[in-house]
Amino acid sequence: MYAHGLIRSRAWKSDDGVPSLIPFLDFINHDSASEACVWSDSKEQHFEVTVDHDYAAGDEIRIRYGKHSNAMLLQNFGFTDFNNSRDFVAVYVKLHPEDKLYARKSDILQGQRRTAEEDNELVSRWNLFKINQVEEDGEGIPVLLRAFARIRVCDSERELDELCKAAVIDGRVGRDRLKNRVKEVAAHVFLYYEISRLIQRYDDHINNLQVPTTQLCGRASSLLRRRLAAEDLLQGELRILKSARDWLGNYCLKICKN
Repeated sequence: MYAHGLIRSRAWKSDDGVPSLIPFLDFINHDSASEACVWSDSKEQHFEVTVDHDYAAGDEIRIRYGKHSNAMLLQNFGFTDFNNSRDFVAVYVKLHPEDKLYARKSDILQGQRRTAEEDNELVSRWNLFKINQVEEDGEGIPVLLRAFARIRVCDSERELDELCKAAVIDGRVGRDRLKNRVKEVAAHVFLYYEISRLIQRYDDHINNLQVPTTQLCGRASSLLRRRLAAEDLLQGELRILKSARDWLGNYCLKICKN
């Protein structure tokens, strides 16, 4: 396992897709803002680094290991980027199991999967979504997640029929704002409370990262590094969740005032 970790964190994929260990290149550290490029020619067994700006003698050259979230950086390389703009949170939501329309809603939602690849909104399943940092216009909250919430709050076949009819052109059910303001608010309140529940869990996990002094002993520096990396990961994802919660709260208030 240790040997596998050493290779995985240092190997580069060459132009033929084969992982390669490249002497000296594995000494170069990561910088998420770097635009330096690593070029390879497996036939000539040649690799080179093209930097993105001039360096003075003694300056450290850095490259970007990839456009990765902190979860990916920590898993593959053992470190995190503070305030990583590529962080995201995978959010799992579900229908109420006693919903009389559960089967119909489930069929509709699973039918949305065909649009997931082109929208890059679904992580792996019809009820698992990827949330990014949410902007003022709501970008960052997947359209399919909001569609899920709108479908979830429907309580009649007629309402579901209307949603499906409105989506007859592209098959994307629930993409548009509901005409019924009460239902539109209810859909987003559901998301608001789901996100708030996750925020509480993240807060609890961060508080549990405190390392008792009695457990530090000679491993203090190692435990501290691991704790800080875990906290960076959780704080980055917590920041995203809070941006989503704040936007959802403001969206609901805006509808109620209109």
